[in-house]
Amino acid sequence: MKTNSPLLNQGSPFGRALQHSLPVCAGYIPVGITFGLLFTQEGLPGQFAVLSSLVINSGSAQLLSIDLFLAHASLIEMGAMLFSLNLRHLFYGLSFLKRYSTFSPAGKAFGIFGLTDEVFSVASAHREESPRQDEAYCLWLTFLNQSYRVIGTILGVVVASQAHVKIKGLEFVLTALFVVLLVEQARKIRRVFPFAIALAFGVLGIFVFPKQMLTLSLAMSAAILMIISFRKKESA
Repeated sequence: MKTNSPLLNQGSPFGRALQHSLPVCAGYIPVGITFGLLFTQEGLPGQFAVLSSLVINSGSAQLLSIDLFLAHASLIEMGAMLFSLNLRHLFYGLSFLKRYSTFSPAGKAFGIFGLTDEVFSVASAHREESPRQDEAYCLWLTFLNQSYRVIGTILGVVVASQAHVKIKGLEFVLTALFVVLLVEQARKIRRVFPFAIALAFGVLGIFVFPKQMLTLSLAMSAAILMIISFRKKESA
């Protein structure tokens, strides 16, 4: 359906980005609300929750950051943990290097900053005809996806500040989110080996270095899988 506004027209980069981002909106708004609720209910300032949604482009990292704040983790510890958790984003950036090479410096910086799982998934399935339109499409898609998370967070903070009732059980959202990501990856990859490596290092970490289990097990799993991947490419 065409509209009188060039911006909202489905034939425009913004119109297509809006249309393609609607499924992401359905997931990001609830995650943002959950994060805003949890953040505020733990006694942390609501404005920091909104700031976090602006600078941390990862729902799982945001939820994890609540525990890190409550544990009074240092900036180095938080950086290492969040970096390990989102290590996969490095591969997204590498695969988009050629596509982003035609972007303006500001567009390239914002595109790299906001390249999440969802942006990567949607943008990989669609490409505009001209480089200029493609840049507009990718940047609008990135902006919209981030906006959904910020809007959800604001709603969560407002609800938490007005309700004055601590809702229990929301912490399970992080576990549920990881389970969903695991299932989606398993359906997509259809290989046992990467998950076996992750499981082996996870179990090893529980017994050998329990306090740093997540960080070290993620780092070692990623390192092993990267080495195997590079060797396969060299032998191909």
